[in-house]
Amino acid sequence: LYHSSALACGVGYSSQLCQTMANLYDETKKCQLKRDRTTTTKSSSQQSDSISLLEELLFQGLSSLIVDGLVLSSKYSNNNAEVHLQTIMELVQALTTDEESTCLGDLQQWQQQQRRQRPDQQSLLQDVIRSKFKRIGSSNDNDDTASQCDYLIQMLQSSPTIHDKQAAFKSRATKASKA
Repeated sequence: LYHSSALACGVGYSSQLCQTMANLYDETKKCQLKRDRTTTTKSSSQQSDSISLLEELLFQGLSSLIVDGLVLSSKYSNNNAEVHLQTIMELVQALTTDEESTCLGDLQQWQQQQRRQRPDQQSLLQDVIRSKFKRIGSSNDNDDTASQCDYLIQMLQSSPTIHDKQAAFKSRATKASKA
């Protein structure tokens, strides 16, 4: 399934579709967290399995769209690397505009897990970007491309995960209870 989705996403990319998938992921996570705080039944376990499957499918599709459909796209040649980087940055900004969104950070964690399980099939977003644009920057002696690439990698690295958000929530709750 993953290999087929990578091929399909190499054909086309849509920022709107990526944003919609990220929103669906974030809303699913919010519902799951609310449910987990209130229930501990067997049906909750079945719902968690369904949500995990949905997350897996969303991450497979989103990863393919971003990596294969955007970053590795042949639509952008080496001649317009700055435009290509700008398009990727715009997507990253769109996916992180909502302060509550953890999709991009969670996607990167998912990619790392997939790489450990299937190293031959999964590329990490940061690695693909670094590889593609550092090579272009060095071959063109273009410091702007290398600088933009570094900035984009920093943006990706600072993307919060659901675990970051949960830790912050627990920290605030602990501080509030002590006050």
